[in-house]
Amino acid sequence: MKKVILGALLLLSTVTFGQKRHGITHTNSASVTADSTATTSTKWSKYVALGISISSGNSYENNLNTTTFDEASYPSLEFGFSRENLSLSVVLGRSNFRGLGQSSYFTGNDELSGEAIYDTDNLAKYYWEVKATPSFPLGIVNASLIFGAGSYFSNDKGNTFIEYGSGISYTLGKFTYGVCYTNWDGIDYITPDISYGF
Repeated sequence: MKKVILGALLLLSTVTFGQKRHGITHTNSASVTADSTATTSTKWSKYVALGISISSGNSYENNLNTTTFDEASYPSLEFGFSRENLSLSVVLGRSNFRGLGQSSYFTGNDELSGEAIYDTDNLAKYYWEVKATPSFPLGIVNASLIFGAGSYFSNDKGNTFIEYGSGISYTLGKFTYGVCYTNWDGIDYITPDISYGF
């Protein structure tokens, strides 16, 4: 949990640094002239993003770190559309890295018999998610809120989940580099990601 809190603090400090570096100040009054006949011609733009979400590895029951990196982290691939300050996307991913692409892999020993337990990489370990991400500028970076819901491809009961959190990103050309802090399926994650806009 300490790593997750540290990540959230780093996220906040980066946003603050971006504001200070570019002299962003808040004023109480502003003068704006608007042409009521003007129309905006913004279009939806497409993007694809690759992310790796990393958790502290804490279990649900006792909050002890009992898992390894490959069990506590997951990869994702996001396809979406952006317009002004809103992104809508579909995410495809896997519940963790353990056994990715393997027909048979060791998962541990049975507590009673001590026999080795093996599992296979199958569709039940993969998920889909729909996500909405409103964002707003903060200096040279953009801050965003993240809301998502999805389900695993298996037909088991209770295989749906929600995601919520916040993040920051920096765009350079067609690439956007970001990091976010989210709660995904009940566990806190830090996710660095790279997006490419078409």
